Amino acid sequence: LLGWARMEAGKRSYQMVDASPSRIVDAALSAFKLQLVMDDVKLSTEVQGDLPTIAVDSAAVTEALLNLLQNAYKYTGPQKIIALRCFRRAGHVVFSVSDNGPGIPKTEQRRMFEKFYRLTRPEVAMQPPGTGLGLSMVYHIVAAHGGITSVDSELGQGATFSILLPIEMTRSTRRARERAK
Repeated sequence: LLGWARMEAGKRSYQMVDASPSRIVDAALSAFKLQLVMDDVKLSTEVQGDLPTIAVDSAAVTEALLNLLQNAYKYTGPQKIIALRCFRRAGHVVFSVSDNGPGIPKTEQRRMFEKFYRLTRPEVAMQPPGTGLGLSMVYHIVAAHGGITSVDSELGQGATFSILLPIEMTRSTRRARERAK
């Protein structure tokens, strides 16, 4: 909650450095390892080989990606299938996490990143624990990096949450632009 309060007040600082997307994926997977050991999870990972570095706060983006992995774990059934992909698309590096959960109704998808919002499912007796802040924090972290957060889902087809971070503004690109002025 304290982290969220700092973030919402605009007081969270980010230390932007040129970072390798594959190292961010590795760090998130390392932190996610405990869930993999505790339960039978089929996790696939696909990272495009020629990704450029991006100017980000690596710890913050790792935190956002870990949150997506933990949500995928939390909201799938007993046979957990999670796919983590990292690839380049239209000037962005995309980190996407897909699951085989029950899916999210289209009418609810626009609200997924609101603070304290939790999708309630009448057919599920026990709702997973949580505060409803995780996806809001992901949204704020990504927005602070000039990125986009999205969800794509169909009922009964699972969900894919994506983080799109811009490629063009690495620290070295910024320095070169500043020198050219």
